Amino acid sequence: MTNPPLLQPNLAAFWQAFLNQAGLPPSTPCADVYAFGSGAAMADELLALVLAGKKKATCGCLRSFELGGLPLPRVGDLCLVLDGRGNPTCVLRTLAVQVLPFEQMTWEICRREGEDETLASWQAGHWRFFTREAEAYGYTFSPSQLVVFEDFELVFPPAPTEDSSPPAMGSFIMGAAESNKMETPMESSPFIFGHRPTNPLVIVISGPSGIGKDAVVGLLRKTNPDTHFVITMNSRPPRPDEVDGRDYFFVSREEFERMIAANELLEHARVYSDYKGIPKSQVREALASGKDVIMRLDVQGAMTIRSLCPDAILVFLTATTKQEWIDRLEARRSDSPEEIAFRVETAKKEYAQMDNFDYIVVNSDKCLDQTIADIQAIIIAEHLKVKQRQVSL
Repeated sequence: MTNPPLLQPNLAAFWQAFLNQAGLPPSTPCADVYAFGSGAAMADELLALVLAGKKKATCGCLRSFELGGLPLPRVGDLCLVLDGRGNPTCVLRTLAVQVLPFEQMTWEICRREGEDETLASWQAGHWRFFTREAEAYGYTFSPSQLVVFEDFELVFPPAPTEDSSPPAMGSFIMGAAESNKMETPMESSPFIFGHRPTNPLVIVISGPSGIGKDAVVGLLRKTNPDTHFVITMNSRPPRPDEVDGRDYFFVSREEFERMIAANELLEHARVYSDYKGIPKSQVREALASGKDVIMRLDVQGAMTIRSLCPDAILVFLTATTKQEWIDRLEARRSDSPEEIAFRVETAKKEYAQMDNFDYIVVNSDKCLDQTIADIQAIIIAEHLKVKQRQVSL
């Protein structure tokens, strides 16, 4: 269960006490305020394990995060944890985040939660919890459901040593008189210094066939090593210069249709006579780790992402002139004149969608560096915005 961060005086006072001890600036953000589990008894039981230094991780169902509108944890997040009565008790820092199917959880991973003695007992307990939670949200939990596993460390109060006892829950609760004596972050300083943590972005590079999407994304890969680049799945045979797993994941039409039926794709479309689509898992895992995600999609796919994720950034690539673009299509030598004519007709409908994009970037011949610079400027500007985009997929 969660609460809006630091709206209550006792929460703000506790957070300020943590900042004072850690020597952090008043502007340091609290990523979330929550209690473990469901209900006061479970919250206190799990919190006691944290304070004793036994519980160093937690796990949640990705689907419930999404349906509940809850933020996914990010490495470096500082969160305030409450006891079963809603009192602030400790601060945790996120060390690592991974997203994987429930059925792929191993004892090496889940033992860090400190709640069970065997993998079987962990699976049984979490299956009961996730099943009840899924029913409350109106869906059915299954072994293939993705779960978010977060490793954390106790940063306030300090973790107990072998010679010390863990602090009692509620021992850091402050009365109203004591809280009023402490400065809240806003009262101590109206200024914000340094870089703020920013939300990961989803950037879609799109445009008509032959506009240069592959070349643009190829160079972005070299200049943005910390960004996750989505590899699209395709049902057509690879072209002579394409490599499976680098340019696309090439699968048969039958396998693609199986994945559609199993709801394993974030988006998919039939383009010309073939399927294209994006597996859900790779995008969600990248966002959960705090990485920006760049997708190369046709216009139809970009519109699908817009409907699924309104805060995605859509970039429409165009050429300097129509003839420049047609020359590129012909230079590929992979399409017949009839196919080129069909692509030109399709592009007329795609250009009609341009107003649904956030940015238009001209990808001129022999000016690829400028195209990259324009897209980099967009990404930087988005990360510097006061009101951050909230990406949820």
